[in-house]
Amino acid sequence: MRVIYVHRQEGNTIVGGWRALLHMVKQVQTLGITAELLFTCDIQRMNELSGFQFKHLKLPPVRKGKSLPFFPLALARLVNYLRSRCPDIVHLNQLDDAIFFILACRMAGGIPVVGHIRNLLPPKKFKKLWAHRLDRLICVSNAVCKQAIQGGVLPEKTLVVYDPPDSRWKEWPLEEERAEWQIKLGIPKGVPIIGTVGNISPIKGTDILIRSLPFVVFRYPEVRCIIVGGDDHGLKKELVILAERVGVSCNVIFTGILPDPRAVVSLMDIFVLPSREEGYGLVLLEAMSYGKPVIASRVGGVPEIINENETGVLVRPDDTQELAEAINLILGTPKLREHMGKKGRIKMHKNLEEFPWMKIYQTYTDLLQEQVV
Repeated sequence: MRVIYVHRQEGNTIVGGWRALLHMVKQVQTLGITAELLFTCDIQRMNELSGFQFKHLKLPPVRKGKSLPFFPLALARLVNYLRSRCPDIVHLNQLDDAIFFILACRMAGGIPVVGHIRNLLPPKKFKKLWAHRLDRLICVSNAVCKQAIQGGVLPEKTLVVYDPPDSRWKEWPLEEERAEWQIKLGIPKGVPIIGTVGNISPIKGTDILIRSLPFVVFRYPEVRCIIVGGDDHGLKKELVILAERVGVSCNVIFTGILPDPRAVVSLMDIFVLPSREEGYGLVLLEAMSYGKPVIASRVGGVPEIINENETGVLVRPDDTQELAEAINLILGTPKLREHMGKKGRIKMHKNLEEFPWMKIYQTYTDLLQEQVV
C-alpha cells in the first residue's frame, strides 16, 4: 500500500502536528506501508527529514482570495503529480489543503482522501475546509470529533485516534545533561520549578501563567517558571514586560525553541498547560511520562488526558487565581505531588503500549475495500 502524507509546515516552530506526522510515518512504515511525504510550502526543519522520502509541491493557500488566479495551474500540477505517483491513499496531516486534494484526487482517478485534525475549529470552519467531503476524518480527541460532526461531517466517516507520545519519552535523560541544563538556566539546586512547553501564543495562555505567578511567588519566592517554545507570534517581548510589571521577571526563564525539551521537562516539579483552546494536549502525556503532576485548563481534549485529582488538576481557563492555587497546593504537598506523578507515569506508559496506527491502517484497508465494491 502506497500512502502520500501531506503537510503544510509554516514557520520554524516545532508544532505538535509536525512531530506527530514524523512519528506516524515512522510507525506505519513498520506495518508495510510505503510512505512518502509531500510538503505544500517551504519548510524550515530539513534536518529532521533524514531517512524520509519527501517532495515539495508548492500550492497557494486556499483561504486567501488573492491566490485564486493561481488555482487552476496549481491544481493541474497536483493532478499530474498524483498520476505519476499512483498512491492508494492520500492522508492530509491538516485540513489547510483539503479542497485542493479532494478535487485533484477525484480528477486523478478517485484516490481516497483521509484528513487529520488536531485542533478545535468552529463547526462552520469544517464546512469551509470541505471536511464533509473527505472519505474519512481522523480526529485527535472526542472533543474535536464532536466539533467536526457539528460541522457537517458524517459520524460514520469520523475516527478518534489519540496521538501517542514519542517512545523516546520512556528514556530518562542523563544526569549530566540535567545538571548541565540547570546550570545553563541559572537555577539554584533545591528551588521549586514549574514550567510549560509550547509555542508562545494567546491560545496557549502563556500570559495567564505569568499573571498567576505573583500568587505563587508570595509563598515560594525562589520559584522558577521555565517557558519553552518558539515565538512565531512575536509575543515574547510583551510577556517580558508583563513579567516585569507584575514583579516576577526574576522568576521567569524563556528558553526559546528546544528541539529536544526532555531534559528541561525532567527538571520541573509541576508541568502547566494553561491553554485557552487545546485539541488534545500531547505535551501533557510527555510530562506525565517523567512522573510530573500536571495542571491544565479544562478545555477541548485535555479532560480526556487528565484524571482529575489523580494524575493532575484541571482549572478554568483564564482563571489566574485558580491556577495559582493549584500550583501552590501541589508544590506544598510532596505526597500529593508524588502520587499524581506516579499515576500519570502509569497512564502514559499504558498509552505508549497501545497501537493507534493499527486503527489508521484498518481505515486505509476499509477505504480500499469500499472502492472495490
